[in-house]
Formats: sequence, C-alpha cells, structure tokens
Amino acid sequence: NSSSFIIRRNYSLASSNLPETLESNNETQDTKHTNAMTSHETKAQTEQHFYDLLHSFRFAMLITKFSDEKLHGRPMKISKVENDKGLWFFTSTKCPKVEEIQHDQIVGVTMQEGSKFVSLSGKAEICRDKAKIDELWEEGLKPWFPEGKDTPDIALIKVVPEVGEYWDTSRLTDKLSFAFELGRAYFSGTKAHVSEPHKVTLV
Repeated sequence: NSSSFIIRRNYSLASSNLPETLESNNETQDTKHTNAMTSHETKAQTEQHFYDLLHSFRFAMLITKFSDEKLHGRPMKISKVENDKGLWFFTSTKCPKVEEIQHDQIVGVTMQEGSKFVSLSGKAEICRDKAKIDELWEEGLKPWFPEGKDTPDIALIKVVPEVGEYWDTSRLTDKLSFAFELGRAYFSGTKAHVSEPHKVTLV
C-alpha cells in the first residue's frame, strides 16, 4: 500500500502547584515520550485504527459544494466501509448531491457516536455498477427506492478518504484521564489541557 499515514499527537500537562521551569521541563519530557511512542506505531497499525473507527459508525454527514461554492450537508446511512476502497452510500441520481459531486469531487464526511468523532475529506464518485448495488442492497432502503435494486435512478456514492482527523476517548482509561484533567482544571482555576486530534494524511 503506497498510502502513508501520519499521526501527530500532542499532549500537554500543566499543574499550578509546580514551578514554571519544572513544568516546562516536564512538558518537554512528556513530548519526547509521546513522540517515542508514536514512532513505534507501524503504518499498518495506524491504518487499521483509522478504519476501525469508520467501521463503528452507521450514519454520517456528507458535505458537498454547491456551484456557488457554498457547503451543503445531509445525513447519510453508511452502507459499507472498505479499507482499500472507502465509504459507500446509496443515492438517487435525481438528488442535488449527485450534480454537486459532478461539479466538485472533493467532499467532507463527519461522524460522531458517543465519545468517538471522525472528520475526513476525500474524493467522491458516482457508481452505477449493478454488481456493487446488488452486493450492498438491503430491504431497509426500499422506502427510498420503491422498485428495489431495479429502481432506474438508484446509484452509489463512493468516498475515498484523503485526509482525516479523529478524537477517540471511548476506552475506559481515556475517559478517566479526560475526567481527571477536567477536574484538575476546575479546582485549580486553570485551562484544561486535552489531547489534540489525531491527524491522518493519506498521500
């Protein structure tokens, strides 16, 4: 896989009870430690974590551009996520989003569930491949496509991610760490320092 994934994680810890010079030294040591941990993560592990998050969502907001460059978003059901091919959505070719994608293939997709958040941009295309429609079809789509898989205007949208960001505090240890930092900031009267989003770049 020629794609490369880069995750930049910046963590900062602050304490009002420590001298400023000591606090600065601790932040430097924390940064070195974080960078060392990140450097040991393989590209395959990074890719898998990113797509694991995408697989956990059922719905997303798909954002396209009008011809006047204004953004237009709408909720979409995710039909499938394929690590090597991207995200798939069903659509009618009569919908404005199809014309918008034909005008500008670069789209945005956002997802959120509980304490997991993903935002990505990528390239979209309209697919009318009958075999793929048959593969992804489910009866729950029939209210939108009364003639089922044979509805004349049925099509798929495929979005291949190029750049993404995610915030994931779904693990118990992450939740405890986040709650501790909020409590520390509240009782010390200082600003909370939480982790930056994980930035994923596919080149």
